[in-house]
Amino acid sequence: GAGRPAKLYRRPHAEQEHAVSLPARTYDTAAEVFAEAIERAGAEETLYATAREQGIAAGRGITSLQQALAERGYEPYASESGDGWRLRNCPFHTLAQGFPSLACGMNLALLKGLLSGAGLEERFTARLDPRPEGCCVLIDSKNNHS
Repeated sequence: GAGRPAKLYRRPHAEQEHAVSLPARTYDTAAEVFAEAIERAGAEETLYATAREQGIAAGRGITSLQQALAERGYEPYASESGDGWRLRNCPFHTLAQGFPSLACGMNLALLKGLLSGAGLEERFTARLDPRPEGCCVLIDSKNNHS
């Protein structure tokens, strides 16, 4: 056809987050206070158990792991093995900057729970595999670890 070629737009990967809320909300401040309190109280194991329970509940009824991860903001893409998922985005990035051990541990427990709730823990495993960019969790096929 005639005319200009179609333009293709893509969202660049940004290190900075931008959020708009009217009226203003400061959930990030609340998250930081909660994280600091959890660390001071030594309640990490309680946090991880709660995250796993939340993940199990969220995993029930999932029909597509990739879609479920995308809906939760992880931006999944095929791992190097092709049998699992790397996660381009960490939904907890801001919190993970100040409390990496706490946020990444919570994220891992949440995703392990999601796999369990979806009935996928026999096929996939979630494990920490930090990279300079993206999420610290890798979801990989258990076939790759046999």
